Amino acid sequence: MSSGKHSSEPLNLVDILATLNEIGARISRLGMGDDLRTTLQLVVEGAVQAVSAGVPPGTPHASAVIWMYDEASRTFVPDSRVSAGEPEHASTDDFPRPDGLGWRTIQYRRRLISYEQVGVDIHPAKRSAGAQVLVCTPLMVGGEIVGLLYVYRLEDRPFDEVELLALDNFANLAAMAIYHGRKVGGLSRELARRVSELEKLERASQMLSSCSNLEQILQEILSIGLDITAAQYGSFELYDPAQGMLTIRALAGRKGDQPDVGRPLPLDERSVVGWVAVNKKSLLIADLHDPHWRAIYQPLPADREMRSELAVPLIGPGGRVEGVLNLESPLPNAFTPADCRLLETLAAQAVVAIQEIRLLDVIHEIGEMLLTADEDQLFELIVDRACRLMNMPVGAIWTLAEDDMLVLRQSPPGYRRADRLPLDSSLTGLAVRLRRPITVDDLRQHPAFHRRDLAVAQNWVSAIIVPLLVPGKAGPLGCFSLYADHLRDFSAWDKKLLTILANQAAIAIQTARGVARLKAHNLSEREEEVLALLIQGYTNKQIAEVLTVTVNTVKKHVQSIFTKLNVDNRAAAVAKALQDMDR
Repeated sequence: MSSGKHSSEPLNLVDILATLNEIGARISRLGMGDDLRTTLQLVVEGAVQAVSAGVPPGTPHASAVIWMYDEASRTFVPDSRVSAGEPEHASTDDFPRPDGLGWRTIQYRRRLISYEQVGVDIHPAKRSAGAQVLVCTPLMVGGEIVGLLYVYRLEDRPFDEVELLALDNFANLAAMAIYHGRKVGGLSRELARRVSELEKLERASQMLSSCSNLEQILQEILSIGLDITAAQYGSFELYDPAQGMLTIRALAGRKGDQPDVGRPLPLDERSVVGWVAVNKKSLLIADLHDPHWRAIYQPLPADREMRSELAVPLIGPGGRVEGVLNLESPLPNAFTPADCRLLETLAAQAVVAIQEIRLLDVIHEIGEMLLTADEDQLFELIVDRACRLMNMPVGAIWTLAEDDMLVLRQSPPGYRRADRLPLDSSLTGLAVRLRRPITVDDLRQHPAFHRRDLAVAQNWVSAIIVPLLVPGKAGPLGCFSLYADHLRDFSAWDKKLLTILANQAAIAIQTARGVARLKAHNLSEREEEVLALLIQGYTNKQIAEVLTVTVNTVKKHVQSIFTKLNVDNRAAAVAKALQDMDR
């Protein structure tokens, strides 16, 4: 090797510093228009410049290469090569060799120079391109190696201290660029993943809102779960509290000749879905051959053996288990924690959708009772269905009397409550006065609750009280109150659900009272049905089709209605009926 003395001009430090400054600026802008490869290209060009002082521009003298490294997997990253200064037509086939200087640099975790090492030669591809000496510097951040910087010189001359110091600066900047670039890239990928998840969940929400019955919505929930996780097999088990069993209500991947969908499973830990329901926790099983899970796994009626499973619970109001959404795969490790989080979000949407369907069913049920049930029967139905929807053991309905007292009209058997409450000084009356739902964490401790002794005796803890308001009408009809036997945090959805039910209940109560007043006109049951259809704008022909009678029969009923209401046309009859209902 020749002496370190040479006739080259000194390094142009101003140019070196300018390059270092530009690299630092680009690192700070990674993720905002400047990509990592462009920044590393500046590093290798600067490294070549740092060891090429005095060499005329365009004269091959040195080259530099960066390879990125993944310390977690102890591998170099293919396609990560960035280079500068290489002679035209030089080979780029210089992937780090297991016995090369690069791997030794990683092992020693410090800079190594070829002429200071024994038993290690420069890569043949670089030798053939004229490389004589090599310095290899690890790119390190916080003790982690993220890559290597190779700098080759075509002249058989050692690197001096100034050159090595300059290369150290370029190596430090390259390390920061790779580290920061990976962080930015990871955040970008995470952001893209989250955006994709949100788009999937938004589509899921739209699809669920279009369902009109429970069976359709359960099948749709399962289909969406399969879609967002790319699974092909699964089931939806709905919990039946009356039987204490989980029953498959939707299935995917079923055998073509399978006549049934599997037997109901008890709510216990003797099955995977039972375990999820009992513990109210999601379960991701990487391999169903694991002895613990294999012992309790209940196979799907599918066309092949399942190897992995992801099951999430559907938790309704008050912590009630509504069911389990269960996905399975014939491949081990088919599901990820990200799949689990996504499915849990879908499960939360599904609970709301199921509640909406049940609310519609209750509203329809209330509507069907209007012409046949008296007011007390209607109150009983409203309280019972509200308790079921909200998973609360006891409820009551209060109506507002003319003396500004709230009168108890319905309470479940076995529960005691004062018959009358003052509107102005009671907690129940507060909801009526404010015309909005109010919630109480603990009735036993609330100073405005008149009968705290009763709350203690009956184990009433949290409560929600909702006014009965007819939309467009001035005064409330009263309120209904529901009581929980434990501390409960009522959600915005709980309040919205009960407000909708309360408004429909108020309309039903007002309508029932109107129907009762109409009965004073001695209308027959058939005439009441005809009048109800007249109010909805039906023609005689349409009424005949609905009631399965002739048009002449309808005309006779209409004429009888006119006589009993003391009117002479359809418009007057409808107006008279609506007036009675609004009183």
